[in-house]
Amino acid sequence: MENDPLMQDRQKILDAVHDHAIKSLAVKEFISGQSPVPISGKVLTAPDHVALVASCLDGWLTAERFTEAFQRKLAKYVGARDCVFVNSGFVKDRVDNIENLLTWKIN
Repeated sequence: MENDPLMQDRQKILDAVHDHAIKSLAVKEFISGQSPVPISGKVLTAPDHVALVASCLDGWLTAERFTEAFQRKLAKYVGARDCVFVNSGFVKDRVDNIENLLTWKIN
């Protein structure tokens, strides 16, 4: 796999994304009245940027290989037995439990 040209290209891309993220996320001096204040409060790291681009390179833009690990870790963190990823509140509002989710159809 190390000799695979596509994997080598992929690694170059991810390394470049990491380097770019380190530079773009560097803490800048805040000047009151001049510096922008992000409204979202998002906190992304260089590894987050790499993971996002890796997902795009994989062709996965929704639930994908990271989802199962996220579900397990979130369930453990909140003390729940299980956790199910949904892509919006639309599904959550219409599903009472996991059994319904497995058989749910749009009416």
